[in-house]
Amino acid sequence: MRQQSRLLPLLLVLAILPRAFSQSNLTTAQPLDGKQVRTLIQESRQKISSVLGRELYLPGIAVALVSRDGILWAEGFGYRDRSRTTAVDTNTIFGVLSVSKSITVTGIMIAVQEGLLDLDVPITKYIPDLTVQTRFGGDPFTGITLRHLISMTSGLTHDAPLGNNSDAFSPSYDAHIRSFAQTWMRFRTGERMEYSGLGTELAARCLENVVHIPFTEYIQERLFVPLGMKRSTYDVRVIQRDTNRARGNNKNIPDLPLEIPMLAPAGVYASVTDIARFVQLHLDAGRVSGGVVLKSDLISQMGTIPWPLDGQVSGYGQGLWVRRYHLGTEDVRSCDHGGGGFGFLSHMKWLPDLGYGVVILTNSSDQEYGHERIVEDILLRIIELQTGRKPGDVAEWMTRHMPAATVDPAYAPARLCGRYNGTSDDMIFLIRNGRFGYASGNAFEPMTPVSRNEFTSKRYLYRFVCGDDGVPISVVRPYDGSVWFFSEGDGTPRGPEKKEWASFTGSYVRKRFGVGERLYNVSVRNGWLHFEGSGQDCRLAEYLPGLFFTPDGEAVDFRGATATYRNIKLYRTSR
Repeated sequence: MRQQSRLLPLLLVLAILPRAFSQSNLTTAQPLDGKQVRTLIQESRQKISSVLGRELYLPGIAVALVSRDGILWAEGFGYRDRSRTTAVDTNTIFGVLSVSKSITVTGIMIAVQEGLLDLDVPITKYIPDLTVQTRFGGDPFTGITLRHLISMTSGLTHDAPLGNNSDAFSPSYDAHIRSFAQTWMRFRTGERMEYSGLGTELAARCLENVVHIPFTEYIQERLFVPLGMKRSTYDVRVIQRDTNRARGNNKNIPDLPLEIPMLAPAGVYASVTDIARFVQLHLDAGRVSGGVVLKSDLISQMGTIPWPLDGQVSGYGQGLWVRRYHLGTEDVRSCDHGGGGFGFLSHMKWLPDLGYGVVILTNSSDQEYGHERIVEDILLRIIELQTGRKPGDVAEWMTRHMPAATVDPAYAPARLCGRYNGTSDDMIFLIRNGRFGYASGNAFEPMTPVSRNEFTSKRYLYRFVCGDDGVPISVVRPYDGSVWFFSEGDGTPRGPEKKEWASFTGSYVRKRFGVGERLYNVSVRNGWLHFEGSGQDCRLAEYLPGLFFTPDGEAVDFRGATATYRNIKLYRTSR
C-alpha cells in the first residue's frame, strides 16, 4: 500500500514534462481515385473469400470501406450462423460488443453539447446514490468525473459481479448496476489508464439521470435517427425478433446467451452499413448530410488522449483508441475500437488525416486469421496509395527518437530485476551476461540504458518508477501508457505465511457461460500467497482477512462461498 500511494504523483510528473517526441500529422495526401478504390475492393474481396474458405469456425463476415463523403463499399460474405444456410448481407445485424463504447460515448458527447452534462465535474452531481469500495479513503466518486469514466482513467475495474463477460445472468439491469457497489477501486482516479466497462456504464447512468429516460432511447433519438442507423439497437427484444440477425459462435461453447447485460459498453447490435455511417460521422468532423450532429471540437476530444505521459504516442482517448502510423518524420493518426465476446468479433478503424476507414463484423470468436489483420491490410494499402510510403514499425520509430544516454552503457541495476504484473501479461527483467533486459518467451531481449531508471529496447522506452528507498514500484512504457507493477524479485523479503491461507490454496477454474476456459493455481511461496494463471504469477497482498489484491490492483476474494477474481467467479477443482 505504501509503495502504490507514491505512484500517482510520480506519473503526474511524467505527464507534465515537456513533450519529447514530435508528432506531426500528414494532411496533404490526395484522395484515392476511382480506379484505386476499385482495385482495393477487389483485392480485399479476394482476401476475405480466401480467409472464409480456410476458417473452420467462422461462418460469416461483413465489411465496409468508408470515406468522409460516404460508404464506398459494403458487402456480406458467408453465412449468418453455423448451419451455413442463410447468407450474410449488408443489413445483417451482429453483436458489435465493445464498439458499443464508442457509440455510447458519442451519445454522451451529444448530451455535453446540449448542456445536459459536464465532463469535468464530479459524477456525484449525477449519481449521488451509487458508490464502490475503496482502499484509498473517502468517497471515490467525489474525485471521478465523466471525463475519467470515458477515458478509462477512473480507477474502476472492468466487470460487475452481476452480469459480466463470463456469466450473463442478472435479475435486472438495475440489479446489474447496483452490484457495482461490491466492486473495489483498482487504483486512485487519474493515476493511469486501465480498460473498464464499468466506467462506460456509469457514464450512461449519469446520462439517464439527467434526461430521465433510458440512455438507449436518448442515443436512438439523437444519434441513430440522424445518422440513418435503422439497423442498430440496444434493445434485446428487437434483436430477438430480427429475422436478419447473425448468431455468435464459439467452438468451445455451444450455447451462447443472446442478451448482453453490459448495455452501455457492449450491448449494441448493428449492421455493417450502420457502423460505417458512424465512422463517417467521425471522419467528417461530426457532420451528416450538411448538418452538425456533434461539434468538431467534441469529435476531436474523443480522438485525443486527455492526460498523455511524456512521449506517449498511443493510448485510449475518450471512447476511442488513439494510435499513429509512422511515416518517417510524419505521422498518420488513427482512431479505432474493437469488440469481442458472446461469439462475435468486430473492429472499426479510421484515419482522420486521410479521410478513410474500415469496418469489419464477424460472427465467431475463433478466427485464425484475425479480423483486425483484414482491417490493417486495407488501411496500410490506403496509406501507401495516398502517400507513396509504407509505414515503418515501432522499431524504426524508436531509432529516430532514442533519448541521449546519461549513464554508462554497461549500467545494469540489479535492484530493478524481478517480475512485474500488468493487466494481461507479466514482464520479467533480469541481468544476463552483464546486460540488463527482459525475458521474451525463451529468449532474452537486452536493453540500452538511457538514465538510471530508463532503458530502451528495439521498440520501446521503458521508464521505472521507484520509491524513496529505491525499491521499484512499477515500469511504464510511455509510447502507449502501459504500466506493469513490481511483484517479486530476489530481494523480496519472506512473507508472513499465515496458517489460514492454506484453506485458499489449490486449483480453480474460471467458466465462461458454464464452460471452463481458464485455470488458476493458488499457492504459498516464500511466505506469500501467489495467484497464477494465463502466464501470469501475482504475489498477493492481503487487505482484509480473505481479501487480497494483485500488484496491479485487482481483487482476489476468498471470503464468499465461491472465490472471485476481478469479480468473476472461480470454481475450485482441487486443494
